[in-house]
Amino acid sequence: MKDLLQKKGLYVLIYVVLAVFMEMITFISMKLGVAPKYFLLDLSIIFLFATIIFVIPSFTAESILIVFLLLLQFILSFLNYTLNTIQVGSVFKLEMLGLANEAAGAFTSEFMDWGFFFLLLAIPAVAVALLIFLKKYRVPYNGAHNLIFIMVFTFACTCLGSSAMYNLTVKNLYNPTEMEDPLLYRLTSDKYLYDHFTSLQERAFPKFGTFAFYYMSLDRILSAKLSSGNMDAEETEMAQDELANYFVTQPTSTASSYSGILKGQNIITIMVESGEWYGIDPNFTPTLYALMNQGYKNEKYYSRDKTNHSEAIAILGSYPVETPFTSNYTSNDTLLGNTLSFTLPSILKADGYTTSFLHSNWGSYYGREDTHGVYGFENFYALEDMDLDSSENKKKDFYNFELDSELFGKNLDKIAPTDGNPFYTFITTLITHGHYEELIAYGDYANYLTDEQKAERAEKYMVKGLEPYYEQITQAYFKTKFKEQLAVNGLLDENGKVVSGRDADIYTRYLRYKRYQAGMMDLDRGVALLLDHLKENGLLENTTILMYGDHNAYYNDQQYYMKGIPKGQYEVPESYRVLFGMYSGKSPLHIPATGFTHAGDETFPLTRLTNTTRCTTTFDIVPTTLDLLGYTFNRGLYMGSSMFSHTPDITFISREGGMLSDKYFSLDGDEILYGDTGNAKAVYEFKLGAANYLAKQEKFEMLYKYDFFASSDVSKLVYKRK
Repeated sequence: MKDLLQKKGLYVLIYVVLAVFMEMITFISMKLGVAPKYFLLDLSIIFLFATIIFVIPSFTAESILIVFLLLLQFILSFLNYTLNTIQVGSVFKLEMLGLANEAAGAFTSEFMDWGFFFLLLAIPAVAVALLIFLKKYRVPYNGAHNLIFIMVFTFACTCLGSSAMYNLTVKNLYNPTEMEDPLLYRLTSDKYLYDHFTSLQERAFPKFGTFAFYYMSLDRILSAKLSSGNMDAEETEMAQDELANYFVTQPTSTASSYSGILKGQNIITIMVESGEWYGIDPNFTPTLYALMNQGYKNEKYYSRDKTNHSEAIAILGSYPVETPFTSNYTSNDTLLGNTLSFTLPSILKADGYTTSFLHSNWGSYYGREDTHGVYGFENFYALEDMDLDSSENKKKDFYNFELDSELFGKNLDKIAPTDGNPFYTFITTLITHGHYEELIAYGDYANYLTDEQKAERAEKYMVKGLEPYYEQITQAYFKTKFKEQLAVNGLLDENGKVVSGRDADIYTRYLRYKRYQAGMMDLDRGVALLLDHLKENGLLENTTILMYGDHNAYYNDQQYYMKGIPKGQYEVPESYRVLFGMYSGKSPLHIPATGFTHAGDETFPLTRLTNTTRCTTTFDIVPTTLDLLGYTFNRGLYMGSSMFSHTPDITFISREGGMLSDKYFSLDGDEILYGDTGNAKAVYEFKLGAANYLAKQEKFEMLYKYDFFASSDVSKLVYKRK
């Protein structure tokens, strides 16, 4: 009996030690410290697993379970490490399983850290070796009745102990109350973080650890599954009453200096995939350069969200976290049946606008074919709805992008209808999406090649049609344009010469930039076609084009090398400063390179206007558009505010982790990783802005979950200014 219990104890010890070791390796590698802040939460779950291992009667079954648990931990740890490497602060959430196809399509080997992969994999391998070694030491099963008693007793005691450890730790989470810290408690309270875990998962992981994190995830998923379709009528009524009272307390938007100057105008919003300012070039993208510099240019626009989130926020003005729009593995309830009368397309459609959405990817990608009708778009055009030359390949691979110039050129009547009705059209581009490896994999495409060599390389490229742009971009131009930026990361010296031994590195950077810039040039061609269409049909003077980047070009660390940020310094806000511009046909427009000219009115307020002071984000797009179109709205209805109004009162919090402004960056709202920490007033305002965001998000979660506008009239909260 003693030998049997000792052997079982060794099996348990192997699991506990290796599980704890893997957790510590993961946290150290993710630069989160040695262990989570509340490590006892992790240990309580580990001990529970250890107890289950101990009571299994078969050593073979115990071994299988140990290896299975360690392999599962290996997968979760590697996913978290990889996502954190791509975007520091990001972690793997179980709801991401609903995007498995999208993630698999976009995943490339460049995201793999093979050293860390094999380091982690060595841990379950060590477990296998030790278990095989122990297997040869056979012990008899004597005293079956006593053994069963010991097993049951041990299981009961350990379960009670683990439960007590978990609950006592939760009870003692740092928890300044609302009375003690009325302004910042949402930001500083770990108990608040625990209670609002679903919407704050990126912040929760470093504090609670892998085991507690996924236990909490599963607990909330099971609760949601069990309550699915059984929403209590009284609970719903109470929530809707609370929201109604909330909107009563919120102020209405105040008129800015630019309120209503676009009244009645058509709106075309273009979300530029990975839209960076360095892609706007007077030589390569003359149309985009003219739009940005002869209209409104916002040089203080920041975004740190994924494409689908940046897209939805610019349409909804907010975004739910706890209740998904489409069904997934974590919830049966969706928002597809909700009344979203507050969205920008819904409001404009109610006022007679034709609302359309276009994107040259499959409609099923991110579930757009299901969601965008609910968002308020009456017309939805995806790849399968378009007649694009390149779509003859039937897009077998995610990276087989269609040309943006075709997206625009072959859908002009869909983008800007000529039937006389006002229109609101949203376009999500694709050609500038990473990765940017084609020229590295198959060779540069340049003027010095023979026609035969050009044809051979063009045949190998997955994205067809960018070759004319490639020929215009030279390495000499690249080195000159990015002289200072490349010097920051040690590729060029102060004289613009390649640092010894870095020739291959700078050539690789050049080819990646070349692929990105060629994509921007193709987008430029598409927008030029759109301008021609608008002018030829008498629509330009009454149309405004709004363009913004969904996020930075983060593939292959482009954001560091092209922006002059030391590699790895993710906390620098400049990394997330992306393009934003707005051009109204009321302004003049002259593009010498293409010969395009439009008289316009030089005195129009948005002509050659630049924002260089106020920090703005994706959340400000809907309020800004409504403000310029002449609408007044309840400020509780949207997360942001008009870019032309007062200083914002929220700090941008990314759904992928991190909080930022133009001056500060933090992952948890407590530790400031970038910015002047000596300026106590500015730090406090940054934190207060983050706390205000969290307070507002609570109301948005209720608004979506309880379908507030199914029984409330949005016209009381959004209406045209008289």
